[in-house]
Amino acid sequence: MISALFFFLLMTAKSPEFVVSADTIFSLPVSGGRASFRLFEDRYIDIEVSVSPPVPFVIYGEDGNILSKSERGRALLNTFFNYWFSVKFSGISSSSLSIRLNTMSEYRNLSALPLTGTLNSERPSEVFLFSAPASGVYEFSLSSSDRGGDIDLKLYTGNDEYLTGGLTDGNNERARAEIFSGETIRAIVYLNDISKTVNFSLNTSKKSSLRELTLGTTLSGTLGESVTQNSLMIPSVGSNPVLLYLNSSGNDDADLDLYVETGGEMYKSVGYTSRETILIPPYSSQTRVTVKGFSLGEASVRYSLTAQEVTSFIPHLSPRILKKIEPDKPFILGVTTGNEGYYYFQALSSEKRDVDLIVFDGYGTAGIKLNTLNPLEMVSIWLGRRDTVYLLPLLYDNPSEIELSFGAVDIDTVEKLSLGDHRTGTVRPPFQGVKFYSLSFPVRGTAVVRVRGESTRDRDVDLFVSGKDFYRRSEGSENPTDMASDETILFEAFPGYNYLAQVYAYGRGDRCRYDISTELIDNSEITGNRSPGTLWALIIGISGYPGESSLNRASQDALEFYELLVNSGIIEPENTVFLADENATRQNILESLKKITHAASSGDKFIFFFSGHGDRKRYAGGILEPDGYDESICPYSPNDEDGDIFDDELNSAIPIFLESYIFLDACHSGGFVADLTSQGRRLIITASEEDREVGERVLTPLLLRTFKGEADIDRDGWLNATEIISFIREKSRKTCPECLHEYSGNVPRDCVNCGVRLTGENRPMDPELGVNFDASLRLFELKIPTSGVIEGGKDKR
Repeated sequence: MISALFFFLLMTAKSPEFVVSADTIFSLPVSGGRASFRLFEDRYIDIEVSVSPPVPFVIYGEDGNILSKSERGRALLNTFFNYWFSVKFSGISSSSLSIRLNTMSEYRNLSALPLTGTLNSERPSEVFLFSAPASGVYEFSLSSSDRGGDIDLKLYTGNDEYLTGGLTDGNNERARAEIFSGETIRAIVYLNDISKTVNFSLNTSKKSSLRELTLGTTLSGTLGESVTQNSLMIPSVGSNPVLLYLNSSGNDDADLDLYVETGGEMYKSVGYTSRETILIPPYSSQTRVTVKGFSLGEASVRYSLTAQEVTSFIPHLSPRILKKIEPDKPFILGVTTGNEGYYYFQALSSEKRDVDLIVFDGYGTAGIKLNTLNPLEMVSIWLGRRDTVYLLPLLYDNPSEIELSFGAVDIDTVEKLSLGDHRTGTVRPPFQGVKFYSLSFPVRGTAVVRVRGESTRDRDVDLFVSGKDFYRRSEGSENPTDMASDETILFEAFPGYNYLAQVYAYGRGDRCRYDISTELIDNSEITGNRSPGTLWALIIGISGYPGESSLNRASQDALEFYELLVNSGIIEPENTVFLADENATRQNILESLKKITHAASSGDKFIFFFSGHGDRKRYAGGILEPDGYDESICPYSPNDEDGDIFDDELNSAIPIFLESYIFLDACHSGGFVADLTSQGRRLIITASEEDREVGERVLTPLLLRTFKGEADIDRDGWLNATEIISFIREKSRKTCPECLHEYSGNVPRDCVNCGVRLTGENRPMDPELGVNFDASLRLFELKIPTSGVIEGGKDKR
């Protein structure tokens, strides 16, 4: 027992320093004339640090550099977003200090100009607020006649996003920013060499109006390290919907995002491609558009931005249109339906060029983006009566004549796939690369549609399923745990509804053979086999998050784990709750935990599995954790952005009387270890360190291999906590987090499979794992042999 606890402490030890936030008064013990604490803030604020008795202190940044110091027990400090400070005191032998941290809420406004000030070691920075009286390009000028000190200027938005700055080595700086009317900008003046005292003057003036993007025109620009965003206006002349089309080129590691504010609504397109599109409704007032850089670093990215009014509208009775399309000149078409039902939409390049098809079924970002390598794209979705959708075909090289066709689908003529069926089929790209199936289910439950096909560089099949008011896509990418053509989609099915499944080819190679099948997982209440020592389980997977935050394989991960445990006899279906996608809401997760708590008895055991998004936020209540954050798992929450389940909340929801085994395949999941092993008897396995994002399928493939027997080191047919933890830790440390290639020897500096540099953010995972009971005890009896390659996908969580 002692060794197990020691093992737990090694894996979950945190920094011993005292961690506090702003607006706090606390006492700090002093030993040997020195004491320290760390200040965490997730806001951009000024802090007044005052000490009683007033002893000298020095404030250090994360890099160890001195940021501020005081001989009189009081100093002002400008805190950065998500920044730590270490404060050390001296001049007192052994006692305690009373520390007060006051937020400085009163900032000087840049209205009566110029403003003057003084920076020194006790006040190395000052924040000014500027509210633009009118939209325009404003210049901020910082000057000083003093020599030395090196003062700089940085401009931030009201949301603490960096705009631009003047960062030369002298004391005279200039910076220009595009600002909307009424928008508040923070101008931060700070001193680099705090051994100097520098008097400064700060001024601002409007230099020009914002650029205007008129309908049917294109503007270009460049973003980089010095200028991270451009803003402009669209005049109020729109009478039809307008397409905003952003096309960028430059460093492959950099990306540009598009934000549009119109009519009180904010739309954003933040994908990872070089093209971003947003469809905005007709408007009567000026529309504000911002192009922002993402992970620019030292990269320079050029872009073009087009505003294209939708002027072409066609009723569904006109089933075909031919249009010559230019790669950099978007053409968008509105199509209005007749009665409700399924409709197909198709784009075909008559010159056999690679064409993509974007389908907007509402304003904002496109719901459907078809981007195979073929000259034909086709999709079918359910639409209501008189609905309007918008079609945007895209080309990437030369112009081509595109045929757009659309029409109603007669569901009775589509090949029917019944529950439990297995059908084989073939798609033949480039022109016969799509096949449809009609689906229906006798009872309500979680429907499972699978496709298993050939997967090579030239053969890859993907899956799209649609129903009334929903559609979902699975497009796995090939890597060591993913054969790409193994696709699964889960959704909540209702009796009496028809659904469409679409199998389609990604590449332009030879024909692709596949097998398609359907299953149904009953969502009825757990009945509960209440024999002594019963094992209960709650298994959760979420791929179909709303908007652009969807994942590809998370719900399939949960399904594979569920099926492995059920088929091996480790768990019984009647003792298990399975939640996927729209069923995996915060309410359903917490209610399922309550149901299991009421059904279970002392001496029972419990598995909790979650695959989906994870997050970390500063928790508004309770004790501030050593890293300043609380971690969370993200349920399906279409209308509630604050629907996360935090680590301490999950700790309270899992009953103490159950010996519990928690598996979390999500970003930042390592932050759950300390909380969940603070009580009860628990084993926790995570995919990530608490401060790291993680690619999709980092943990689950290893977990499946674990329960197939690879972790059974002593070959006794049982798994214990030591074996599980050792196997997961060893394999995680030898796996490329980008492509999931596993190394048998030492991990090289660069991945031999994908070429990524395996350092910094791309270093192999060292997830936090923990157990607070005897790690040598037998936990799970293995009843199936190790076999097969584990399938998977890849995406950020």
